[in-house]
Amino acid sequence: MKNNKTYDIGKQLNDILGEVRTLTGVIGILFGFLLATAFSAQNLNELENKLLIGALYCSIISLGIFIMPIIYHHLEFPYKNIEKFIKRFHRFTMLGFVPFVLTFFFAIYLAFERLAPGNGHIGILTIVITLILVYYLRK
Repeated sequence: MKNNKTYDIGKQLNDILGEVRTLTGVIGILFGFLLATAFSAQNLNELENKLLIGALYCSIISLGIFIMPIIYHHLEFPYKNIEKFIKRFHRFTMLGFVPFVLTFFFAIYLAFERLAPGNGHIGILTIVITLILVYYLRK
């Protein structure tokens, strides 16, 4: 029975590390695109400039938070209390989702504003409506 619990904990830890790898990669790539946009964008108006800066800051914060479980993993290995360790991983990940989502909202709004000035809200509404539909249709 104890071996089964150890296997489940090991699987959970592997799943969490996989999620962190994926999230770190996604936000790192998005940060690279935003940084490239910051250097190549011309004639940004005040709103677009603020959106770009906000997206860059949120992506940096999100990247930092998503990297923390990896650092924590190396600092605490071998683990004394694996359940406590996994709960902390989850807290880091959930905390990192806030700036992660804000980065996407700012980036989508910025993209729509650049492509069709005055229509940035359409991109945000599309994402929100899609997320609500997916949430209700998940069952």
